[in-house]
Amino acid sequence: MRLIDNLVRNYPHRAVVDPYLGPDAPRVAVPPLFDLLVGSIAWAIGLGAPTARTVEVVGALIPPILGALTVIVVFLIGTRLFDRRTGFLAAAVLAVAPGQFLTRSVLGFTDHHVAEAFLTALEPGPPGAISVHGSTTYRSQIQSEQFTDSCRPCPASRRSPGRDRPAASHWPSHASFPA
Repeated sequence: MRLIDNLVRNYPHRAVVDPYLGPDAPRVAVPPLFDLLVGSIAWAIGLGAPTARTVEVVGALIPPILGALTVIVVFLIGTRLFDRRTGFLAAAVLAVAPGQFLTRSVLGFTDHHVAEAFLTALEPGPPGAISVHGSTTYRSQIQSEQFTDSCRPCPASRRSPGRDRPAASHWPSHASFPA
């Protein structure tokens, strides 16, 4: 929030060094898009002179809004790749699963991580392709038999008896551990 407060006071310029880190502070390594988004919305709501309270409220509300938009984008990706049920399931899992996405998109956690997830979900690919997290998959490839076969375990990848270890029938049927 320090960088966003500084941005709002010096709009549209953001500090390149965080003064609270000392005189030999390194440059701010975080891209300014999230700070500009929060600062611009606060600037617009405050009509060019936002109060500290306005900046804090906007900063607190942006992460859950971006989180909800990310869930909608995941639903649309799942619907486009497979079907409506899969899209709904993917969106529901993303919305309620504990983990980094949930902790980063709660009310008041003003940080850029949820914006990264949202923008990654929106990443465009070539025409006719669906790109998720940098890997481009073509719809025709997903619907082909070759793609679905590659998702099944390959019999050749299983170890043959006697190569690296004995066959499963040679292993004892129970495990005994010393007490």
